Amino acid sequence: MSDKNIIDGFVPRRGKGSANNYQAPLTGAPTELKDLSPAPQVPTSRKERKAQKKAGKTSDTSWQDSNLKSSVLSGAKTGTPLSDKSPDLSDKNGKKKGPKTRKQKIKKILKLSLIPLLLIGGYYIYNLMNLSGKVFDGNPLGFLKSSKLRGEDKGRVNVLLVGTSEGDPGHPGEDLTDSIMVISYTIATKKTAIISIPRDLWVKNSYASTKINALYHYGQSAKFDEPGYYPGGIGLLQKEIEKITGLDINYYAKINYNAFKESVDAVGGIDVDIEGSDPRGIYDPNFDSQYGKDALKLKNGVQTLSGTQALLLSRSRNAHGGYGLAGSDYDRASNQRKMLIALKDKALKVGIFANPLKLGQLTDAIGNNIKTDFTTSEARRIYDLAGDPEAKIESVGLTSENVLKNYSAPGTGAALMPKDGIGEYAAIQKFVQEKVGPLTAPTTNTNSSSSTTSTPEQASVVILNAGGASGSAQAIANKLPTETKALIVSNSSEKVSGNKIVVLNQTKTNSKKNLLTGLSASEYNTTKSTYSKLYPNADFVILVGKST
Repeated sequence: MSDKNIIDGFVPRRGKGSANNYQAPLTGAPTELKDLSPAPQVPTSRKERKAQKKAGKTSDTSWQDSNLKSSVLSGAKTGTPLSDKSPDLSDKNGKKKGPKTRKQKIKKILKLSLIPLLLIGGYYIYNLMNLSGKVFDGNPLGFLKSSKLRGEDKGRVNVLLVGTSEGDPGHPGEDLTDSIMVISYTIATKKTAIISIPRDLWVKNSYASTKINALYHYGQSAKFDEPGYYPGGIGLLQKEIEKITGLDINYYAKINYNAFKESVDAVGGIDVDIEGSDPRGIYDPNFDSQYGKDALKLKNGVQTLSGTQALLLSRSRNAHGGYGLAGSDYDRASNQRKMLIALKDKALKVGIFANPLKLGQLTDAIGNNIKTDFTTSEARRIYDLAGDPEAKIESVGLTSENVLKNYSAPGTGAALMPKDGIGEYAAIQKFVQEKVGPLTAPTTNTNSSSSTTSTPEQASVVILNAGGASGSAQAIANKLPTETKALIVSNSSEKVSGNKIVVLNQTKTNSKKNLLTGLSASEYNTTKSTYSKLYPNADFVILVGKST
């Protein structure tokens, strides 16, 4: 072959006839290879390769030549000697790797299963820390263990609860406390009294002469700061509430509309017995422009309310073009107390502190919308007390039907005052003491008919005025034997004639017999399923109807 056929070191393809006339140089090969005979002919045609494959031979056997192997290996550099041993499969600890045993697989699965548990636990702790940081004082782990409340040593704990429209854009008077309640819990009797103070009650002190819902505003403006009271507006309101009720306030909580609305949504809605003064229920057209047509239009009876519906009902009073709220502010206060109880019941039902998701939703709801001086462990104590199956609740408001009367003066608008005069609170304090009850539990049965009746078991009842005279439900509650606890004394949208007993627990046969006999009542099962849903902790519901 001539040099002109080589271009830049590349050799052109050769034809079949020239295959044996050219031997490619072994560049860099040992000199010993120069004396080797030509390598065996490599088949080039398709026919030859096919024949060789059929014969079971490889396409190239030149590497098997012993002389060639010896020559190449002798020219290689000295290095780590080759080994005939199998590769080392042991791990860093010297343990031999291989197929995992059943025990190892189970161990791995258990490790992997801990990951979601750790994530959930982390989310739970995060929410506790978030809730404690935004709302409560104290260590977030305080939620896991309760501590004694202020006032427990004296036998009673009183909480001032106020609601404002702060956080509701466009709502006038956002620092007016349009909702004012005192929640009083007596340790010995396990009774909670929820008492509403009407926002239009006229008060007079050295800071202002005004409706009580404006005191918070005046206290903030004056930077109120007196020994024994909270600083600012909440302290001035506390001072006046203690004068009115005769109760020492141990704690306070100030919430805005967003906290209430989103708390209801966080627990999945609340069940409320709608008791409109109109047969159609309750309707307030004032909210239609902002929330849509018929935003607050509810039928009488048990309804499941969303956060928005609960919010609107808590703000609703008698409006032009509406119906069902003839009592105006009194009805609004009554609905607020009713929804507060419903929210408590639902929170206990879903186990808010044991449910990371619900706790997270509650944290988001109340995080920046509530101010209080409860610590985390004290909040847990409240939660535990509320869940006591023997606890009972009485809900009442100060109205013109008991201790107040209407009042008006130039520049005041429609207002209310104590029946004995502005600032005269003796009659109100007596009324409040009757509602919160004694500090000690009764030890004897004062029911005169008890000697002729069967021995009653421990039983819990709900007493509802279902068309009876004003105060008749409370009158029955006052006469109950000590073994029978009144959980709730309130009103019902349902109307009946005479006294009716709805039996929710068929095992309390002696208590059933005594109630039917002592109250001259008859058993009533028409709405049993409804009351079972509303009052899951009650054994009986007593409906006090119109006398026949």
